[in-house]
Amino acid sequence: MRVKGVDQVRAELRHTRERVVDTARGAMRRAALRIRDEARINAPRDKWNLEEAIQIIRTVGERGRLQLDIDIVSSVNGVDVGQYALIIHENYESIIREPNPDPLARQGTKDKQRQYPDHVIGEKFLQRAAEKEQGTLTKHLVSVITKAIEG
Repeated sequence: MRVKGVDQVRAELRHTRERVVDTARGAMRRAALRIRDEARINAPRDKWNLEEAIQIIRTVGERGRLQLDIDIVSSVNGVDVGQYALIIHENYESIIREPNPDPLARQGTKDKQRQYPDHVIGEKFLQRAAEKEQGTLTKHLVSVITKAIEG
């Protein structure tokens, strides 16, 4: 049995901690990108502003931790999309069933549905994207962190 010095053990633990943190951050960034991209695909299309408004917001949270939120920014390309995005996210299906809907308003969404036949283009686009990723995120994080610890 070989006993290591305290300084060497501390250095190895510090290195392992840094490697785990970096690995976890990378995995979270990739997951955030997947959620954002999936939500953009799921979102109805009118003039592209709604899709472009779905963004990753990076902030520093408690104790200096990186926090990634996928959210809809209120303004994109000079257009205020905040309220519109909320209405479309929550009520798109009922809006398109209104009497005498504008047929041109839905054409972009119809074209997009043909482009992505395996997706449902419509309401709850952000929620559905997050739920899809949530199922695999925890398992993936455990896997990459374990690999980082094992070196």
